[in-house]
Amino acid sequence: MSYLVLIITTLCFLPSMNLWASHTGDERGVAVIPSEARNGEEPDTVHKSDVVVTASRLEQTRAEAPILVTVTDSKVLTAVQAVSLSEGLSFQPGLRLETNCQNCGFTQVRLNGLQGPYTQILIDSRPIFSALNGVYGLDQIPAAMIDRIEVTRGGGSAMFGAGAIAGTINILTKEPDHNGFEVGGTMRVVGDTTLDLNATASASWVSPSMLTGVTAFGVVRDRGFYDHNGDNYSELVKLNGASGGIHAHHYITDDDRLSAQAHWIREFRRGGEMTDAKPETTTITEQLDHAIVGGTLTYERSMQNDAARLSAYASAQHTQRASYYGGNGGDTAMTETAAKFYGNTDDLVLVGGVQYSETFATSFHKDLVFVGGAELQYNDVTDEMPGYERWIHQQTTNIGPYAQLQ
Repeated sequence: MSYLVLIITTLCFLPSMNLWASHTGDERGVAVIPSEARNGEEPDTVHKSDVVVTASRLEQTRAEAPILVTVTDSKVLTAVQAVSLSEGLSFQPGLRLETNCQNCGFTQVRLNGLQGPYTQILIDSRPIFSALNGVYGLDQIPAAMIDRIEVTRGGGSAMFGAGAIAGTINILTKEPDHNGFEVGGTMRVVGDTTLDLNATASASWVSPSMLTGVTAFGVVRDRGFYDHNGDNYSELVKLNGASGGIHAHHYITDDDRLSAQAHWIREFRRGGEMTDAKPETTTITEQLDHAIVGGTLTYERSMQNDAARLSAYASAQHTQRASYYGGNGGDTAMTETAAKFYGNTDDLVLVGGVQYSETFATSFHKDLVFVGGAELQYNDVTDEMPGYERWIHQQTTNIGPYAQLQ
């Protein structure tokens, strides 16, 4: 039997309102009860039994992981009304999120006190989040795309690359696990003057045999300028964005699994003088228009009764950015010069690799786990801003093996 649930929530202590509707096509439900509770023991309030992948590049419980992994799941993101990755990261312990520019809304995350570039950001354990994406990407990844966020601190996460000096933030996207759909919206008011509107829709389908599944989502966001001190210059930038994605998997055999994930993001942001006039006619304006598309294809094979696993993967992400930095400084005679401050950036990231893991039984209390593989990372970025006489074309290729014995 199908059912429809409509929930309207208003929080009196926050100027916001949520509207959600969901539908599940099967009346059967699955309740996951911790084993401690079934045995009459205290429940695991620190989630030691949660499965994480960031510690060793393979699935382990938090209790078995060799380094500490903290997790923020989709339930937390919903509870705190987060609409983007940046808002969800604020609830991770030992992590600080900063907004460093009121004109462009640049955000960075600090782990162990180090600046943003020292933290490796992954999407489904793949390093396709480039340096260019790291400037504004924390605001661009929608919460509707995220199943959970796993964070490790320090160099213990260096298996994911040279960028993981301060730590690693791994964004695990949602996978299909039920049949149904959900639509929702969030309205927030900033300073009693600025509306921040967010609408989401998602659907999930799993075949009766559970061998095939597909989930998809779409998000639209609109936020106006916010001026805190009445000087007609923004403290929060204007945002208009839309994003969507799909995640699918299919079990070819009981031991072979093929999965694919794809996403796209389009975002326009503008800050500085609060007007919609051409940027070169304003005192100062920072304006950016991003178009991002990316995805991952993964093949996994289980062997020796799941004691060994082999995986091969290929990932890509392409980003185009049209930007403007400048203005005429209040002097209309400088408008012609200010019109040269437009720029264009093109960024391509390719990642491919193979990984093998095997668990060996020992006479000790714990099994021995080996993880090894090799990965290729390629980045091609072109950045042009003629008004500042800046022309950059950079290509980097990294090939490296890795291995860990635990």
